[in-house]
Amino acid sequence: MLVDPEDGVCGVKYEKPSRYDYFFYSENLYRQQIEQKYRKAMRKFEEAKDIQASLDRNKDSIEKITNSLKNEVEIKPLRVWTEKSIRGALVIGFLAQLIISLIRYEQKTLKHTSTKFIKYSLMNLTVTVEKLERCGKRHIFSNFDVINWLILHPEQAIT
Repeated sequence: MLVDPEDGVCGVKYEKPSRYDYFFYSENLYRQQIEQKYRKAMRKFEEAKDIQASLDRNKDSIEKITNSLKNEVEIKPLRVWTEKSIRGALVIGFLAQLIISLIRYEQKTLKHTSTKFIKYSLMNLTVTVEKLERCGKRHIFSNFDVINWLILHPEQAIT
C-alpha cells in the first residue's frame, strides 16, 4: 500500500491480536541511510588513520628513547631481575636522559653534541670540596673540558 506517492513511501500494516505493527519503506530514506552509514564509516576510517599515525610517532619516540637508554646512557643488565630493580634502573636512566636533555636545551651550543660525549664529560669531571678555616668551602675542579665549562658556566660560554 502506498502511503505518500510524492516521496515514494510505502507502508504495510500488520494486525496482531493485541496491537498493530507498521512497516514503512522509502527509496529516498534507504539511500539517505546508506549515505549516512558510508559517511560514518569514512569518518571512523579517517580517525583510525590518525590514531595509527599517532601510534607510529609514539612508537618512533619510544624506540629512540630506548635506543638512547641502551646505547648512550648505557643501562646495563642487572644481576638481580626483580621488578623493583628494573624499575629503579629505568628511573635512573630516564633521569639521566632528562638531565642531558635539559643541558642541551639550556646550552644551545651542545644541542647537536652526542649524549655519549656529554655523559663522558660529566663522568670524568671531579670536584674536590676543600673546607677552609675562615671562608667556608672552596671547590676544585679537575678533568675539566669544554663541555663541562659550557655546562657549569653558561653565561661565559665559548663560541
